[in-house]
Amino acid sequence: MKIEVKQKHIDMAPKLFSKGVNAKECCPISCAIQEKFPDKLVSVGWCNEVDNYKIKDFDFAQKHLRILSGLYGILRPLDLIQPYRLEMATKLPTARGKDLYAFWGNRINQSLNTELKREKSGVLINLASVEYFKAAEAGLLNATVITPVFKELRDASYRVVAIYAKKARGLMCNYIIRNHLTRARDLQSFDLNGYRFNPKLSSQKQWVFTRGDESRE
Repeated sequence: MKIEVKQKHIDMAPKLFSKGVNAKECCPISCAIQEKFPDKLVSVGWCNEVDNYKIKDFDFAQKHLRILSGLYGILRPLDLIQPYRLEMATKLPTARGKDLYAFWGNRINQSLNTELKREKSGVLINLASVEYFKAAEAGLLNATVITPVFKELRDASYRVVAIYAKKARGLMCNYIIRNHLTRARDLQSFDLNGYRFNPKLSSQKQWVFTRGDESRE
């Protein structure tokens, strides 16, 4: 597996470490995302504009983002990890049970609740896939969970198209980091790649963003 490390990321490393990031515990080119904000916590799959991040963006992400991982459980974006391929839904028997959900049990949930208690926000923004967020045991989280959902207009109705929804979650994650958002309601202004917040299709805990209807553009 070949990983390209760009010179600007190498140059950033001393500045990141000077902010208290331990060089033995992190990697300044990590690009997976799952964030915790002063006002919320976000879970997501991956960040597709990390090459354009500035020091302040990395710093914001490290403080506010948490990543769900089948192998590591929960991570910060700059934590050092080994390359791996292990989906959360993998049927991998261990002494704790038949799969990774059983292996992690309530430990991911407890970690998120600890973060939420520290931030005292009471709100968590979930940008993870259903497969991964299942491991967080949402029903036991001490927070209101808001899940953005991205839909396309197809044959006169809105539906989720998995490949587009995955990309849109990454776009929203970037939007949060680059704009250093700290209030959940500010996410309703998200308008990248033609998506717009659709209040008619949304509920208190599920915010729907749609595209394809030119009358709403």
